[in-house]
Amino acid sequence: MGTILTDVRAGIAALLGGNVVIDAGIGVAVGFAAFAVIGWLYRRMRSRDGLGIGDAKLLASAGAWVGLPSVIGIAAVAGLFVTVMLGSLSPTQRIPFGPYLCNTIWLVWLYGPVAIG
Repeated sequence: MGTILTDVRAGIAALLGGNVVIDAGIGVAVGFAAFAVIGWLYRRMRSRDGLGIGDAKLLASAGAWVGLPSVIGIAAVAGLFVTVMLGSLSPTQRIPFGPYLCNTIWLVWLYGPVAIG
């Protein structure tokens, strides 16, 4: 689904012209590469999956649609907050990150990126 949305966004941007296509392309590449590399490094260090490729694809879509800094920051804080509040901090427990990414992408799309400072 995310790839389809990214393709639609790129198509609309191509019709509008300007640097939007370049910005969306950079967002896709950086978003995917960041989480893919983190997932690969975690797997090499711990010999188990820690971050799925679906998260990388979802972040690539976020990079094309709304930009990365706000999405990563808000999703990480929300995920950490909920995990701490639920008390589920076991070293082997899996915590899905996708729902936090989805909600954050939606909120940033609705209200715009967070301005810090």
